[in-house]
Amino acid sequence: MATAREHLAEGHEKSKTHHLEMEKHHREMAKLHHALHKPSGMAADQDGPHAQLAMHHYDIADLHKAKAAYHAGAAEACAKGMDSGDLNKLAPIGISGVTPNNPNRVTPVPRFGQPVPAKMNVDPQFEKMFAVDDAEEERSVTKSIG
Repeated sequence: MATAREHLAEGHEKSKTHHLEMEKHHREMAKLHHALHKPSGMAADQDGPHAQLAMHHYDIADLHKAKAAYHAGAAEACAKGMDSGDLNKLAPIGISGVTPNNPNRVTPVPRFGQPVPAKMNVDPQFEKMFAVDDAEEERSVTKSIG
């Protein structure tokens, strides 16, 4: 399976190729409109519809060229990037790149209709801090008093 970095680099390469093809297409269309300008009865210095369309296609081609350059740079940046597994090569400090792999750090979050998690083994002096609901808190307080 490819890493996210490789996936992004591949996407940028495909986008770069697409924009280069579109640039080529629009330049060909501009040349076509320039070729049709004179046969349509327009003088070389007149601004007819074919001349306007040719300039429009040149503008679009320039935009595609700029986007292709952006995607080429982004693909290079992705190729130079690091995967989360590479972070431990710099300084192995035990921090996970995605999620913690320490089972003691798992925090249960009850959802609607789900049973309440079992009571944790907590020192009596900290029971109030870790109480789940008021009824349990009252039982722990009366248990410690009585």
